[in-house]
Amino acid sequence: MTKLIVDASVVIASLLPDEPYRDPALQLLSQFLLDDLKLLTVPLLKYEVTNAV
Repeated sequence: MTKLIVDASVVIASLLPDEPYRDPALQLLSQFLLDDLKLLTVPLLKYEVTNAV
């Protein structure tokens, strides 16, 4: 299984419709939900996303 390290920018891009990388971010999350991809991140991700929003 492919593993990928993501940061808050991927989450933000998937949430906000005007982000330029929204489509690739949604594709990554779709692959994750289908168990085709394992996403790794730091424990502080929820705080980074909250701060960005």
